[in-house]
Amino acid sequence: MALVLALLATACTQAAPERGELPDIATATTTASPTTTSPTTTAPDTPATPSTTNEPMADPVVIDAPGRLAIVDLSGEVIVSAPDGSEQRPITVNGFQALHQQPVWSPDGSRLAFAERTGDGAFVVVIENDAEAKRLPVASIPFYLQWDDAGSRIAVLRNDAETVFAVDVAPVTGPEGFATVGSGAPLYVDWEPERDRLAVHASNGEVGVSDGVTTSAALDVVTGPYSVPHWTLGGISHVATVGDGFELRLIEPEGSTVPVASMMSTTQIVASPTGQRLAVYVPPVGDQPDVIGVAEPAVPVVEWSSFVVVDIGTGEVTEVASAEIVAFFWSPDGSKILFFDLDLDGIGPSWKVWDAATGQVSVYPALRLGEQFIQQILPFFEQYALSMQLWAPDSSAFAYPAQVSGGAGIFVQDLEGGAPQLVSDGTWVSWSPA
Repeated sequence: MALVLALLATACTQAAPERGELPDIATATTTASPTTTSPTTTAPDTPATPSTTNEPMADPVVIDAPGRLAIVDLSGEVIVSAPDGSEQRPITVNGFQALHQQPVWSPDGSRLAFAERTGDGAFVVVIENDAEAKRLPVASIPFYLQWDDAGSRIAVLRNDAETVFAVDVAPVTGPEGFATVGSGAPLYVDWEPERDRLAVHASNGEVGVSDGVTTSAALDVVTGPYSVPHWTLGGISHVATVGDGFELRLIEPEGSTVPVASMMSTTQIVASPTGQRLAVYVPPVGDQPDVIGVAEPAVPVVEWSSFVVVDIGTGEVTEVASAEIVAFFWSPDGSKILFFDLDLDGIGPSWKVWDAATGQVSVYPALRLGEQFIQQILPFFEQYALSMQLWAPDSSAFAYPAQVSGGAGIFVQDLEGGAPQLVSDGTWVSWSPA
């Protein structure tokens, strides 16, 4: 199954450049009452002791976390649920007459936006107080939505007949009109924190910045193998080609670039919510490259198959793991990272959480991940990490879609341990920020 470099809608048939192979990450078949064990805590890169099938089944921990879950259930409806599965409320009641995708919360958690396609066309729908507040027509059904920090506009990625993909900005408040600000294939975006500019990385090359109304203006930077231009406190992160290798760089406000780290192959990057740190992974794609041919490189080197955190202010690099990692997501407070590790030589595929304060990694039971989650989200996790929140707002638990005997279900895992708790059927989940 090939990974591609563009976000795809469910029905998209456009081809895109390959980005390597995604291994089969499904674990043993799981029922609604999973047989799992409590998490194991290990030091980074220390193999955890495998659990045995003879151990008794752990009970789910009662979920007592704040916020609400936005879920797309198996009938295709959007519902909102308490984290423990109670107080479920339907947001849409279209039956199978409409397609709903990508429900994501506004930054303050007061509104919910999702993509909808009906016989009347494609729309971005905004919900407030469980009622429809706005319906914005769009040229084709979006496959990605991201609110700006003010909660006033939404960046919309969609298919386009002429350019393959396009990014629109949909106004939720104010007098602005719907604007197309970028296009290309592949196409990735990120809003500047606390401001109204949008960084756009198009066609594996051009990096631009848009005011959300006009087309993005290209920046004079060299690019390399990466996807999302994450904003940080030091500027826009990107990868540049340097000789036979690559550098992770930051584009400063005045346009100059500052090197942060060096590597010899493709790089995956996710900025922390505070913008102070970057989680960086150099996946083992293809043959292992030669070491960088510099005796004392000016910036730290991130080795092949290494997962690290880079501090923007100090340049300090902290190793999280050396493994085959599929995806990673920062907690809302920036203190932890949730990552899915194939761990083919150890306990097997599992969710793990790295704690920045202790440097420790906790291992959690991994159910068979949902098929849509594997196919549509994980190959593009760097983009979805900006809008699809798997973490509870207090960073005490995380949620994800997994396969169950009846189809797909939404599970919540408490960091204190126990088995993941099934809260609803469904294929998509995003946790509100409050």
